[in-house]
Amino acid sequence: NESRLIVQDHALWDIRGTSVKVWASVSVKDSTGGWVTGLKLNDFRLSEALLSPTGEILEEHALTFDEPNYQFDGPGFWERSVTAEKLDIVFVIDMTGSMNDEMPAIRDELTKLTDRLLVNRVDFRIGFITYRPTIADHRIYGFYNVMYVNELYNFLNNHPSTSGGENWEPTPAYDFLMLATHSQMDRSVLEHLEYRNDARRVIVVITDTIPQSVYGNWWYIDSTAANSSAAEIAFEGSGFEVFYSQPKTKDELEHITGHFDKKINPRADCGFSTLGTGISWPFQQEDIPLGNYSDLSDSRYYFAWRSNILEPDNDPESHSVKVTIQTQDPDQPGNTLKQSFEYPPYLKETSLVINLTDESGNPPPNDDLWAFIYYEMDDRSEEVYYQLKPENGQIVIDDIPVGKYHLLVPCGGNHSYGYEYLRYRLSERIIVPSNGLTLDLQVETADREIELAKAYGLLKDLGEWGVSGKPFTDFTTDSKVWLNELDTQGIPWDKMEAIKRFYIALSGYNNVSGYAEIEAERIVDDFKDILLKFRDIVNRIRDIESETDKTYASALVEASARVDLLSIAEIVALEVTVDAIKAYVDNELVPDVIEKIIEQIPEGTYKNLLEILVNNLILGNWANWPELLTTITDLAIDYPMDEIQDAITAELLGDINISSGAGELVWDMLSEFMTGGFGNFQPFLESFDSTRFGPLIAQYGTKENLILAIDEVFNQINGQLGASPLRDFLLPMIRIIMRSAVQKGDIDDDVIIGVLAHHFTQQFILKPNFSDPVNGYLADALQKAKDFVPGSGDSRDRTISMHSDFADLRIDIMRDIQTDSWDALSEQPPIDDFTVILAYLFDMLEPVGGLFDGLCDTGYLMCCSTGDEIEELVGLLDAVELMTTVIEMSLKTMDLTNFQQGVQPINDTVLVE
Repeated sequence: NESRLIVQDHALWDIRGTSVKVWASVSVKDSTGGWVTGLKLNDFRLSEALLSPTGEILEEHALTFDEPNYQFDGPGFWERSVTAEKLDIVFVIDMTGSMNDEMPAIRDELTKLTDRLLVNRVDFRIGFITYRPTIADHRIYGFYNVMYVNELYNFLNNHPSTSGGENWEPTPAYDFLMLATHSQMDRSVLEHLEYRNDARRVIVVITDTIPQSVYGNWWYIDSTAANSSAAEIAFEGSGFEVFYSQPKTKDELEHITGHFDKKINPRADCGFSTLGTGISWPFQQEDIPLGNYSDLSDSRYYFAWRSNILEPDNDPESHSVKVTIQTQDPDQPGNTLKQSFEYPPYLKETSLVINLTDESGNPPPNDDLWAFIYYEMDDRSEEVYYQLKPENGQIVIDDIPVGKYHLLVPCGGNHSYGYEYLRYRLSERIIVPSNGLTLDLQVETADREIELAKAYGLLKDLGEWGVSGKPFTDFTTDSKVWLNELDTQGIPWDKMEAIKRFYIALSGYNNVSGYAEIEAERIVDDFKDILLKFRDIVNRIRDIESETDKTYASALVEASARVDLLSIAEIVALEVTVDAIKAYVDNELVPDVIEKIIEQIPEGTYKNLLEILVNNLILGNWANWPELLTTITDLAIDYPMDEIQDAITAELLGDINISSGAGELVWDMLSEFMTGGFGNFQPFLESFDSTRFGPLIAQYGTKENLILAIDEVFNQINGQLGASPLRDFLLPMIRIIMRSAVQKGDIDDDVIIGVLAHHFTQQFILKPNFSDPVNGYLADALQKAKDFVPGSGDSRDRTISMHSDFADLRIDIMRDIQTDSWDALSEQPPIDDFTVILAYLFDMLEPVGGLFDGLCDTGYLMCCSTGDEIEELVGLLDAVELMTTVIEMSLKTMDLTNFQQGVQPINDTVLVE
């Protein structure tokens, strides 16, 4: 029978004054060796007896369990019967006012989940991070485990609850998700998350809105500095499973209006899909999968009590305390299982010396950390030493009882996470032997993984920024090198403060760059529209000129046949008048329209660029690809061509499948361009015409099939490239040239105008007005971060300084930029003030239109349509819409300048003490 009631562990663990605290754990098995579970405290009887050196009972007491303060702050009895399934799960829950209606159901589902975990005997730990609209307004609860079930149910009966908080929208969920990825140190047992290395780790976020990010429309003192890339980096390789419960459609989500608009700040459309798996909304606990474990791996009953037996005054080493535990035999109800153990009625005290250093090897300042020491009964613990402050990095305890402890060192004073807070962390299980213990331990700077993820995430987005090309690549590379060095060498508080200030500065740059990216895309579209509208006006004028010539000839023939001398005279006079109008249109009006429009554009490189493009692309015609190559050369793009040629690498060429005829053709053309640019393209293509195109067309059956095969090769190359002049300029241009060479037909003017507009806008508008200046600011930010030295060694002073500087950035700089940016990219009324330049033409055309109408009425039908076209020429040449586009493009260009000028004060505000 004794083999079926097993004492697993026991200890006398505290004996200060009358606080004699003891605990024990036992297992119960049936006759087949199976675990016996489900027993209650009243199924056991426990007693204790003080034995003399000869074994005589000196006193004896039945044990009671009615003093929680001596029983690990609990009932004194717990069952821990679990399978091999270990689950650490944290719920990150939105507690803003819009969640009020959801909270009762969420509490019910969390209670059902707890029931399910217990029924399935999961070895679980469950924690909660509840949050409202600001970083500071969050709480951590947990870990609740199998031995804190009562506390867990009590928590769920009273939490989560909401108390409003909708002034800032949406919520910084990314910050709290990242916070949940690493153990959170806090002095309170149930406000401390520490993951087990061998447990399955799960995070569940429950919210009715999207996560706030740096691209949103709200900037306030405690807003986020995170983005989706930061969250993705934080979770990459972490081993966490993420589930998110959130409304499925945009219409159901809260707090989007005014924060996100896909036409203004599409990067603010954040979510959780790249982090994990979407589950039901409202939250349903059955969506959280559990493992298929059925057999118990361990079953124990724990007892904790206050002993009535004090240490004997004389010769305590020779005495002992015997504890007897009895329970009913599960197989034979009339029989009893009985087991006992003994322990000496005294507890030796010794010394514990803890020498602490930070990551730079120096003792932490005395006021910057506290140490707490807990005694643990497996998954249950009690604080035994409180707020131990080091002196010059050393903590000395002269009278600690021998035993096993958990040393926890969070930051002194401020335990909660915040952007302006610097924190320490240290968690160490220690065994204090009878001869004492000296420990040399390093406290880590807390939150390093989270803060680095924020910096890396912002750098990732900046590195990928650009309508064409990636202008910030060098900066992001240099920044990552610096951060990697810090991560390798150690991050003491002064470096952590530099990192925090650096990514707070980046958050401003990322926000403005997001708006600038959209404005830049619009400038590209505007520039293309301007060129195409110019082209359409000129082409229509030429069409009318051709049409009127035909009309005169036909009308004179018919008038002569009729011997209609009056009409002949009218037609001759009309021809003279129209010829004068045509001369005016060709020689004066069109150049004047172009000049008037270009006058409205602010001075700069791209003003000359527009004139060049109009003269070459609009007023000229391309008959074939050699003329196109000449035009491209005339447009003076040799400077950026060097960069584009360098982008064609052996690695890129190696990815082309040259086993196909089309692949080999593209490979040859790109190789030719890599060595000679456009200069040798004409003879190169002429050689292809005679030696390669014919056999290839025969191989693929038709020209159209060959073109499709060529397009497929280019599509495969594009799929490997990001935004760059290579992808956005060279490859489309070469594709157009190849298609035209194969077809020997017309070149698609619209496509070429679009490609060239895209490329030149990047080189001559975006670079000087935004990306080049901002690159300089970013380089300065990195250098200032590297050189940063805190103005004070006191942590409180540093917190105040960061809080003040971050507030200045967000309120004094970013709030105005944010408002102006949102307004600048919102729909604006059209600008219509250019009709005056058409007044003279209208005066000339009005009587001419009447003459054509008169000839039409007298039977000269060929004059009818021409008259209509002449009268519509005012509308065709009406440059109001074109002028509006030009002015709007100019304003957008000025927006880019304003954006980059707006962020210029960031570095001195945040990165200089």
